[in-house]
Amino acid sequence: MVNVLISLVGSNPIPIYCLNKYLLGDYRTDEELKRIPKPNKLLFVFSEDTKKYYEGIKERLGDEYKNIIEVCNLKSNQNYADLIEEQIQTKLDEINKKEKIETIILNNTGGTKPMAIYSTMAVYKFAQNNRNVQEIECYIDPIQNKVRLNSLLNPEKYNSSNSYLPEDKDLRFYLKDISMEDILAIHGLPLNHYDEGKLLPNSYEDIKIVSKEEIKNFSHKIISKYCKEYTEFFSTLRKLEDIKKDYKIYQKALKEYYDVELGKKINPLSSQKFKEIFSSYLKKEESSWLEDALPSIKDIINTVNNRENAEKIYKFLSGTWLEHYLMIAVEEAIEEEGLKDEIKLYHSFVCYLDENYKKSQFEIDLVALKGYQIIVFTCTTDSTKGLTKSKSFEGLHRVEQLGGEHAKLCIVNMKEDKEELDRELVGFNSNFYKSKEIISREDLKDYDYLVKKLRDILKK
Repeated sequence: MVNVLISLVGSNPIPIYCLNKYLLGDYRTDEELKRIPKPNKLLFVFSEDTKKYYEGIKERLGDEYKNIIEVCNLKSNQNYADLIEEQIQTKLDEINKKEKIETIILNNTGGTKPMAIYSTMAVYKFAQNNRNVQEIECYIDPIQNKVRLNSLLNPEKYNSSNSYLPEDKDLRFYLKDISMEDILAIHGLPLNHYDEGKLLPNSYEDIKIVSKEEIKNFSHKIISKYCKEYTEFFSTLRKLEDIKKDYKIYQKALKEYYDVELGKKINPLSSQKFKEIFSSYLKKEESSWLEDALPSIKDIINTVNNRENAEKIYKFLSGTWLEHYLMIAVEEAIEEEGLKDEIKLYHSFVCYLDENYKKSQFEIDLVALKGYQIIVFTCTTDSTKGLTKSKSFEGLHRVEQLGGEHAKLCIVNMKEDKEELDRELVGFNSNFYKSKEIISREDLKDYDYLVKKLRDILKK
């Protein structure tokens, strides 16, 4: 006798993988196993468009399950009702002839709407024609983060008190061993561009340039006291990134503001020129804010001995300090909430889109992975409407791309008015709009309040 788990594979493979992993694992009590048995046959239903997600799920489930997997490839027929129903019924008949089916568990979280509707009809009809077969529909509820159970033939079997699993904690706790490597693999994203260790979680200690107390002090003073001075200083310095676009104007601005001249072919991020730019500026009276905010700035500049080091410190001073500040606050929130064993952090996480072209990529400022749930933090020190909005839209897109409706987005920015940004985002996508959080400059000013807010976000 077999218990068949049917999984409809759509564009978000995470809940499909997670439900398979949970039902196949030894996570449930005897009482929970009575409600939904452990499957010993897996049937994946997919189209040509979603075949790569099935292959990623299969690879991550491991070799121990490869002999119990059956497939139903709809090819390009994922929207044709009669073909969907017919192919699933045919596959169930084939399985039933070899080994009698005892239970059919339909995971209808993914796939197209016709796939969800007509796979349910196929299972219902099969169970009606084979009266000893138990039929169960299930999906991962993105609000409860639990498996929701239902039965069309026996609706009385599941009620408000027994229709959710797990009973005690939510599903994220039991699947806390999932990694970003798993997430990328089940999305069919390439892993071949990563160097050793690049897919491992990291902490502030792995990325720090200054101590935690220094970054907290620096961030607080920039956010609360020196926002104007900081913006003016780095508005010119940020052009280091675009030096080739407007070299003459850049040279003029650098001369006027920093009292530094660049030769025609001098790279401003060479260690020598980088030191010259900052040393010249720090001699000026108007630079007092920078030394007040970061007393060790001269020592930091003196450590620059190569281009890579110069770029790292430049990026830190021109914006990634906010990511560092946020990371230590998130780490503290995780510690205080007792979630250290359940949440993994990844700073500046790069996702490659093409296995043959390394430059086809996007980067996420900070990812907190809670079980299978991706919480993306996107940060910008720019308070202008255009850049804040574009960063927010990109964040919404990346969250949808990697985590679907089970993911969250936290937008961290230096704007005073979070309501204006909130209004701008309301029309993007109602599901992701509801699951996003905005942390504004006002929230960032008080470190203790920021940690409390992050605790609320992470424990939900």
